[in-house]
Amino acid sequence: MFKYSFILTLLLLVIANTFAEDFKFAVVNTDRILEESKDGKKVQGILSALEEEWNSQINSKESQYKAAYDAYLNQPPMATEEFKKQKEEELSQLEEEYLALQKEINKKAQKKQNELLLPIFEKLGAITDNIAKQKNYRAIFDVTLTGFVYVDSTLDITDIIIQEMDKGVK
Repeated sequence: MFKYSFILTLLLLVIANTFAEDFKFAVVNTDRILEESKDGKKVQGILSALEEEWNSQINSKESQYKAAYDAYLNQPPMATEEFKKQKEEELSQLEEEYLALQKEINKKAQKKQNELLLPIFEKLGAITDNIAKQKNYRAIFDVTLTGFVYVDSTLDITDIIIQEMDKGVK
């Protein structure tokens, strides 16, 4: 897949070079936009706070499991088989709860990230579309996705897009 996208990108660059006046294009760096725009920074702050909270929950469950495991290892030598079996079942249950919590939090994190990033990408799409029409670009490539090895910095409109995105954002 990467091979085909690289070939397509290379073909477009050759065409662009051949028809430079007819084929005006630019590049943008969406990673940089997410890191530097006000909206992107706000989302990063929200996700960082949630990640802290979720890590705390996972660490708490992990500590609970470790304490139960240590108690199991340090049980008296005269413990009955029934007692040992009960402790093993408790450990198994705690391990299942731990894994389920991790899975649930990963799902929540992905859902929240998608929920928070969707409006940013919609705004980015509208701004990019508007700039493309204003400046008569036939194409705008995302350098984070295309795999360009080199791009002339005069083609990069990331700063312009960040400025447009930040308008009206507090």
